[in-house]
Amino acid sequence: MDALILTTPKWDMDFHVHIDVSNLVIRVMLIQNRIGKCNQPITYASHLLNNTKRNYTTMEHEVLAMVYTLHKF
Repeated sequence: MDALILTTPKWDMDFHVHIDVSNLVIRVMLIQNRIGKCNQPITYASHLLNNTKRNYTTMEHEVLAMVYTLHKF
């Protein structure tokens, strides 16, 4: 198995977003599927949720994660 090392983006390829949300934090990984290397990470980001956002529903957490991703990248 190859180590997940960050690489520079190839702007002519599609980007994919992987999101992990808990009641405490949002984690995002921006990846590209390269030939011979699937899921090559481009960058990682995370955001600690405040007390109000910790009370959101699961659906609201997922939407918040996508909004965070769009603002971040």
